[in-house]
Amino acid sequence: MALVKKERLALEQERQLVAAAKSGSNAAMSTLWMQFERLVGSIARSVSVKTGLEFEDLYQEAYLSFADCVKTHDPTRGSRLCTFAPLVVRRKLMKIARRALRAPVPADVESWDLVDEAVDLERWKTDCDDQLQSGIAALPEREQLVIRRVLAGDSHQDIAADMRLSRQRVQQLYQEGIELLREYML
Repeated sequence: MALVKKERLALEQERQLVAAAKSGSNAAMSTLWMQFERLVGSIARSVSVKTGLEFEDLYQEAYLSFADCVKTHDPTRGSRLCTFAPLVVRRKLMKIARRALRAPVPADVESWDLVDEAVDLERWKTDCDDQLQSGIAALPEREQLVIRRVLAGDSHQDIAADMRLSRQRVQQLYQEGIELLREYML
């Protein structure tokens, strides 16, 4: 896993490689991977250091996430793969890390079957509501207020008037709050 610095791909070359990789070209996917291996590896290393999870496992997940990213990337939407990929890979690795760090570990192997059978839907819903409420409580004050008001049924325009902000700023606060909640919940 030698991480070698590569020259950045030109926009048109990147688009051609992404299109070829989407068409099933292993050579194009390999070229893209060689181009982004160092960046993706550094993200995996960073998550490994922060969470204590094994680098090799995160590196493999990062590769799979990168491959999915290449398949879903749409260059016509105005973003380059070099901008899109790190965000997707980091989000996926953090989601994996959160799940791994929260996962209950049964005392013995036989109890895995009991864990599957013991899922209680109402308790799960309550846990989700509790987690959502604690996530909202962890938000910055303005984002928290906007999210709570939107959940209560207030329009962005009404919230903007009450907070003496523009409707666009309220939408920004709402989007920032939702993004922070996604990170908290995953």
